[in-house]
Amino acid sequence: MIPLLALFVRCEQKITVESTVHPDGAIDRTVLFTGVDSSFLNDNMFGLRPGDGWEAEMERMTETPDANVKETPRPKYTVRFQRSFTSAGQANKTMDTPDDSLFRIRSTFHKRFRWFYSYIDYTDTYASINRFRHFPQSDFFAAEDFAFIERLPASGRSISKADSVYLEFLTAKIYDHYMIAAVYEEHLTALEQAMKKNKLAAHWFDSLQHYRGVMFSWLSKDEPEDDAFEDAFFLQMLDSLNIGFPTESVAADYQQSYSSIKSRLDFMIAAAGGAKFTHIINMPWDVVDTNADSVSGSTLYWRPLPIKFMLGDYVMQGTARRLNYWAVILSAVVIVIAIAAFIKRK
Repeated sequence: MIPLLALFVRCEQKITVESTVHPDGAIDRTVLFTGVDSSFLNDNMFGLRPGDGWEAEMERMTETPDANVKETPRPKYTVRFQRSFTSAGQANKTMDTPDDSLFRIRSTFHKRFRWFYSYIDYTDTYASINRFRHFPQSDFFAAEDFAFIERLPASGRSISKADSVYLEFLTAKIYDHYMIAAVYEEHLTALEQAMKKNKLAAHWFDSLQHYRGVMFSWLSKDEPEDDAFEDAFFLQMLDSLNIGFPTESVAADYQQSYSSIKSRLDFMIAAAGGAKFTHIINMPWDVVDTNADSVSGSTLYWRPLPIKFMLGDYVMQGTARRLNYWAVILSAVVIVIAIAAFIKRK
C-alpha cells in the first residue's frame, strides 16, 4: 500500500485563525501562519494575498542554530493577514468560496432579544477538507467512526490507550485505504469521461474494465515511482500494458481533469499535513454557552486535530449575552407605578 500518510507529514507549521465579533455583526478576521516559507504571502491554502481587502505582513523568525545540522536551514517566517468584514455574509463571500482547492470558513451571526437580555449566537465552521467527488465516504466509514471523531479532545490533550489505538486504526483507514481508493476512482472517472467525450469504441471501455485491478495494484504497490502523484499515471499505465490504447485522442481531456484532481489533492495534503490549528473567537459579551476547548473571559479557543474536519464540517459555536439595563429600569418603574396605583385604590 502506498504510504500516503507520509505525504501528509510535513514540516510543522502553525495556523491560527481569529475572529473578533462585534455587537452589530461586523467581524475582524486574522489568519496567522507561523513557521512557513515566504511563498505563503502569495500562495496559501486560504487563497489570501496582499490586496483584495487584506492587510498583510511578513516577519522572519529568529532561529537557534543546530550544531548537528551542517546544511543551512531555509528561513522561516510568520505571515499575517487581517481584514474587517461588515457582516458574516461578507466574510463568507471571501472565505467560503466554492473553490475545491481552498480552505473554507463559513460564519453565522444571529442576534436575539429576550427583554432582560440580548443574545448573540455566533459560529465559525471549517468545511470538510475531503474534496474527492467520486468515492462517497459514507460507503466507507461507519457511524462509530464519526462518533469517535466527534468526541476526540483538542490537540495536545491525552486520550485513553483504547482511543489511541482506535485513532491509529482510523488514521490508517483514512490515508492508507480510503484515500488510495478515492484517488483511483477520481482518475478512473476522469479517464472514462475523456473516453466518452472522444467517442471511443465500446471495446476500449471493456479493456479499461478488464485492467481495473491491475491499475489499482500499480497505484497501491509498496514502492511507487516518485512521480506517481505528479503525472497522468493512468495513461502511462495503459501504455505500459501494450494494449494499443489510443491515448493521444483522450490525453488532452484527461490531462485537464487530472489538473483538477491534483490541485484538490495538493490542497488536502497542505490542510492536513503537519499543520497545527488554533481557532479563536472573541465574543463581545459574557459567554453563556460554547463548545470551545477552553474559555478565557469572553475569548474562546479551539485546537482541533485535522481529522476533526477531514470527513465532515467542524462547527465552533459560542453564545454571549448582555443584560439590558434599560429593560431592568423600565420594568422596575412599571412595577413601582403598579404598586402605587394599587395602594392609591385602597
